[in-house]
Amino acid sequence: LKKVEEEYSFIKCLRHPKKRKMIEMLIESSPLCSSDFEDILNMNQNEAGRYLSALRMAKIVHYIKDGLKHNYYLTNIDKLKIWYSA
Repeated sequence: LKKVEEEYSFIKCLRHPKKRKMIEMLIESSPLCSSDFEDILNMNQNEAGRYLSALRMAKIVHYIKDGLKHNYYLTNIDKLKIWYSA
């Protein structure tokens, strides 16, 4: 059941315009911190945090803590390549 929920979360993230844009940004340049997403996508800190949390729950991104910042990077690159090539 947990695997099914992960797959559902993964697909939902790919269908959401801003989350998809965040993934595309990480494909182009990684790692990025939440303020990068806030600045480029014109969103507030709360919104960026919610979207990044959803991407983490879907096992799409993970982060490395650097002082007070979280630097996000893609974790499921092979799976993303399959979806983006379809």
